[in-house]
Amino acid sequence: MNKTEIYNSLKEKFNSTLSDGECRKIIYWIDTDHAFEDIFNELKIDAVKKHHLLENNYFHTKYILEEVEPDSNYLIYTTENLDINIDNWLSDNILYSTKFYADEVSMIIRDFNMPNGVRNIIETHKKFFRSNERYSRLKKYNIDDFTDSSLLKAMTCAITKINKPSFGLALRKLLSNGLSDDNKLLIDVYYFLGEDEFWRVVETTYGYKLKDHSLQKLAIHLIVTTMSFTTNEDVVSNFSIYNSERQRNSCMMFVDRWINDSNSGDYDKLSKQIESDIMFVELVQKKPITSIKNIEVFPSINKMLILYIVNSLHNGNKDHDTYLEIIEDRKSLHFYKEYESILNGLHYAINIFKFKSEKDRLLTSATVVEMIKKYTDEVFLMDLYYRKFYENYDQNDSNDILKTLRELVEDIYNNWYLNKLSFAFSDALDYEEDIYSLNLSYQNDFW
Repeated sequence: MNKTEIYNSLKEKFNSTLSDGECRKIIYWIDTDHAFEDIFNELKIDAVKKHHLLENNYFHTKYILEEVEPDSNYLIYTTENLDINIDNWLSDNILYSTKFYADEVSMIIRDFNMPNGVRNIIETHKKFFRSNERYSRLKKYNIDDFTDSSLLKAMTCAITKINKPSFGLALRKLLSNGLSDDNKLLIDVYYFLGEDEFWRVVETTYGYKLKDHSLQKLAIHLIVTTMSFTTNEDVVSNFSIYNSERQRNSCMMFVDRWINDSNSGDYDKLSKQIESDIMFVELVQKKPITSIKNIEVFPSINKMLILYIVNSLHNGNKDHDTYLEIIEDRKSLHFYKEYESILNGLHYAINIFKFKSEKDRLLTSATVVEMIKKYTDEVFLMDLYYRKFYENYDQNDSNDILKTLRELVEDIYNNWYLNKLSFAFSDALDYEEDIYSLNLSYQNDFW
């Protein structure tokens, strides 16, 4: 700051409205670098007296302020740090007075309207503020309430070139940029923010407590901690080193917002890498299906559930409602789209198996009218399930999962359903002397 800027800034402070309980203005101009003493000596402000506080005149200064000039405005220049302690005669006076700095850090504090409490952060990270790009981006965030934590988070956002002050978005960009130590964005964060500072913010925000400063392990921590909301301890215990009770909700919100974002492709790539790194499938594939069926964070869960249901059908298990419920629950989860046609095909295959298990009575002999009513009320569903199975099968004709069911579906549909349906209708027609007298409604233009 030059002399004119200093003068204007001090004049503005002295002319500001007195706060409650304040009867005058006392400003301590702190200049530990001895850079502005000449300007102080030359400076003149109307209705303001000046005083030079030295190492050995604290008590004398107190005497002047409280006994000799108790009503005068004072500008007190010092190169001392003005620590508040019992040995400082001016401690009480300093507490209700204003501190003024004219250095680079103070200019930044004034420009951003920051509290003086963040001075140490700015002092330590001057090189961050010496870039017009980072400075301007931080300025555009329009942050009203700066703390050490919020400032460090906002600086991370500016370094990673995020358009708004969201530490979560900045971290998302860092993880998307690669998990290795040669991640250029991470290198920039370490250079302008500091490695230890960055990981302290990560720890307080997301509960990451490992000593290893690793983006890969941080990603595992975030995903595994989120997974703990939708499974039990038996599953999570395989990855307990990464799971954290601290900031669980923050981890869950971070992952949930990412997977539900319109640009979730980076998360998909990351989760596939992480499930491979931690050997997720190998560690949980023998766990009870009830303990993994609601997990959303890894794509392999869908495949594991599909294989479980297919194998169960092959083995003759008839827990069809449970299988249908599992598929229905997956529809609202993130990786459903990737397996949509397979899960839909499986849904209709299960209904074919269920129909055979529960509706055999519908395919017994009856009158023609009764057979038509049974068909239009319920039996037609088998034809619907069969067509829908093949609609989805044709979208995945190269997928071996549905191929393994096709033979069973064909066997039920052709060898059981059509066979029994044909015999039932044939028997009904054999006993009907005049079908035209039944006054049946005909379907026209069926195709």
